[in-house]
Amino acid sequence: MATITLREEATDLLQRLIRLDTVNPPGNETVAA
Repeated sequence: MATITLREEATDLLQRLIRLDTVNPPGNETVAA
């Protein structure tokens, strides 16, 4: 079983948040909330 560090998990979550398309509100910003 792979061990994921807190830093790796936080980095993954932040990368996914940054990739969300929230350019033209109102629109997909609810996903980021």
